Amino acid sequence: MKNLMLNVRRGFTMIEIITVVAIIAILMAVLTPVVSNMMGTAHRSSDANNLRQLAMAYIAYINDSSSTKTTAFTDLNSWAQALANAGNFNEPALFLVQGDPDLAGATLPTQVLSTTQYTTSGGTTVNVGDVDPTFAACNLSVAAPTTVNLNNPAASTPVVWTRGLDPSSGTWSATSPYGTKGGYVAFLDGHVTFYKQVPTATIVIPTSANTLQRGS
Repeated sequence: MKNLMLNVRRGFTMIEIITVVAIIAILMAVLTPVVSNMMGTAHRSSDANNLRQLAMAYIAYINDSSSTKTTAFTDLNSWAQALANAGNFNEPALFLVQGDPDLAGATLPTQVLSTTQYTTSGGTTVNVGDVDPTFAACNLSVAAPTTVNLNNPAASTPVVWTRGLDPSSGTWSATSPYGTKGGYVAFLDGHVTFYKQVPTATIVIPTSANTLQRGS
């Protein structure tokens, strides 16, 4: 009888259960912001790499000696087309930032340039190599200058940056991809920097009239 009593397993008491639940809740409260920050850092790192690739594509574009290159563009479509061809890429994600409020609920493009010839529902013929209509209609997360002066110092000459930058104050609008937290600027020498506020005394951001941008 004594041996049988020893084999009976005692269940958890209510105090023990409450203690375990409380410990789990504390751990969740501690780990959730840490995980969130880690994910945010990872996304920022990916966004920086995307802008760096766009900057390198622009550098490849202007250094291509096979034909005469212009450093002036009148719209984002021709700019994106030139970069996609120069960088030999077709990923629209390079032009988009995760969490950009302008992309919420939007139809996201799957390609920058069309890889097949087709006719849209509106009757427009899209040829191979043309800017894809879905990409052309998307509010991109980046902005670019209409023209770049190649005689300026490369390390302080912006070629692409996060959309929503105020050229006079060097700050970003609340509706920009990162809100007022700041944004990235990629330069003619290929380096990328995140700024809360761009030092406009040393880095000249083109005026809104000389900036290519879609979206708020």
